[in-house]
Amino acid sequence: HTTSPAMRELMRRIFLTQAVPPEGNVEDGGFIASRLELLAGMGNVEAVRELLAVTPGRGTNERLIRTETDIHLLLGDFIHACALAGGTDRGTTTEYWQKVTIFCEVLSGAHAKAQLGLSLLREIGVEDSMYFLMLESMMASEVPIIEDMSSMSPLNIGILRASRTRLNLDAETPLSPAILAAIAGNPDLEMSERLVAAERAASTGVLSTEDLRALYDSASFDAETIANPLSAVDSLAGADARALLYQVVSSQTVDGAKAEAALLALETAQSADLYAITAQVFSGVIKQVPPRTDLIWFASHAVRALVIVGDIEAATGWLDMLRVNATLSDEAARSLALLVPVVQLTGLDDDHLFGPMVSVDVWREAQKNMPDSRDRAILYYSLLEGLGHPVNPAVWDDLGYGGDAIMIDSGVDGQAADLALNLPDPVLWHRLFGAARSGITGETVLLALATLGEQGTAKSHPLTISRVVQSLAVVGLEAEARALAVEAALAGGL
Repeated sequence: HTTSPAMRELMRRIFLTQAVPPEGNVEDGGFIASRLELLAGMGNVEAVRELLAVTPGRGTNERLIRTETDIHLLLGDFIHACALAGGTDRGTTTEYWQKVTIFCEVLSGAHAKAQLGLSLLREIGVEDSMYFLMLESMMASEVPIIEDMSSMSPLNIGILRASRTRLNLDAETPLSPAILAAIAGNPDLEMSERLVAAERAASTGVLSTEDLRALYDSASFDAETIANPLSAVDSLAGADARALLYQVVSSQTVDGAKAEAALLALETAQSADLYAITAQVFSGVIKQVPPRTDLIWFASHAVRALVIVGDIEAATGWLDMLRVNATLSDEAARSLALLVPVVQLTGLDDDHLFGPMVSVDVWREAQKNMPDSRDRAILYYSLLEGLGHPVNPAVWDDLGYGGDAIMIDSGVDGQAADLALNLPDPVLWHRLFGAARSGITGETVLLALATLGEQGTAKSHPLTISRVVQSLAVVGLEAEARALAVEAALAGGL
């Protein structure tokens, strides 16, 4: 479950692409079922529906019917899940269907039948304490408290949504995006807890941007906080602060105030590994702010946020404003200079509209006294070369030999890491470029995703990202390669 939008888009495309199944026994629908499950795990409801619509045997293949039921349960679509469970006496055939049927009986108010069903399950030795606790609590109109997440099946996640279960877990307990989405949708929980879960779920695509915005809007703050929102941000937790700032930008009419609130939200998100989703949430407001000279201080932040969400046209407006003012304003010239990596990696300077104002040398001079300048330069040059733009060897030589492992602070609290530890397996490394040279697009994409892994672009070694970007570009996926390169650049502080 990656927070990288570019990686998720590659996954979506590969799962929806028509392809020959791998060798082995796939007659039971296992291959298509796996693709459906992966798409559902990403929260891509439309892609799931699209694939189901063209899946042969959807209504007769038991494996596919169960997979479709699980997907509906994960997404909280209980009407369709129960309709599938009730088809052709399916509810009495296996333990799985019996358990789904009992859940549907609880939802419909048929508590006597549900109680009998639960008793029969216990008699035959079914052990699923979470399942029994949640259903019995629902029938008693009580809110269950769960302390053990060991049996979180799609069915139990569905019941978690329906029962408004509270989780009493250690703060370090890892939670799947589906569970986070269930927490976000539980109105009985504290709003702060729901906001944290919603941001994490949305960052992996399981919760929609619209749902996160709606939750931000529903958060309540006291009168003093509402009267002085910007000064109150420092005293609020990250998710609460971003909810407050979203309410501020949504109601503000002054462009400068909108920009200031959006900037604060982006800065707090960077340190929480939530930059991409926060940029998406605030992108509509950022696009409402005109690229004026009195807002030069906001220009670089607007460009980065708009580029990460793919709105190149809006980003270009801010870049043009900086270009026009660069000869008149030192602030505009420096902002444009520090944006050189973003401009080049997105291809915005392919027509050389910016002339000598956008070059590696200009960027080097602008950031030479900044902390970690060498590590950022290594990332920048690696990404450029991955996209097929050779960097002068003398520029590399000027970096000198650092002697130590590369340490890039991704901006995430406590996650400046020795990226040498994040190099991929050598066999995977060579297979990736071998597939790319052979022009095997599907295999190249799969190997690229495996090479990056769940750590995504934010914590991968520059050489790893460069090889992935290069491989995708070789098989003609240049737009996707650029998107990954831009994500890596922004995560690395460029």
